[in-house]
Amino acid sequence: PNSGLLGTDAKAEAHIDQWVSLAEKEIQARKSLISQLCAGMISPYNKPIHTHLVEQQLRAIDVVEKHLATRTFLVGERITLADITLASAISAAINITLDAPTRAKYPTTIRHLETIAYHPIIKKAFGPLKFAETAMQYVPPAKEKKEPKPQAEPKPKAEKKKKEVEEDDDDDLVPKEEPKAKNPLDLLPKST
Repeated sequence: PNSGLLGTDAKAEAHIDQWVSLAEKEIQARKSLISQLCAGMISPYNKPIHTHLVEQQLRAIDVVEKHLATRTFLVGERITLADITLASAISAAINITLDAPTRAKYPTTIRHLETIAYHPIIKKAFGPLKFAETAMQYVPPAKEKKEPKPQAEPKPKAEKKKKEVEEDDDDDLVPKEEPKAKNPLDLLPKST
């Protein structure tokens, strides 16, 4: 409670909640859907959905970029829960959707990520940051190539055997009717 991560007053707490919500719902959730879609966990793959999810995520990062243009931290002058949550979401996104050309458009957001991730107290939780050079793309599964089966040598045709015609009774052609099963409800006494 006294760490200042949750804000110092009600207004700061509300702003922290808003930024946490944006990081979780607009950046982290989109990253998860994109990675599952590209990995084939959500099938069938749909390019328009993939593009739409990336656009939504980048729109949220645009908001963060504009906000951090004049600030070091999201709320106040110290690290808050909002900063840690955003840095966590961005660190996951740099492996999936934020490739080198896209990261070049968001220098302030990347600076914020590095500021939080390399903080001496938080450094262990984040570990080394891994930046992807290209964004994750869907790779369709390889189709198995069926090798043509070698053609078998034609077998000599066997002589057709004449079927012996047996004389059958016409009674066997008509199916016999099975006796109808009794309904168990017939055994109950009649209602009054």
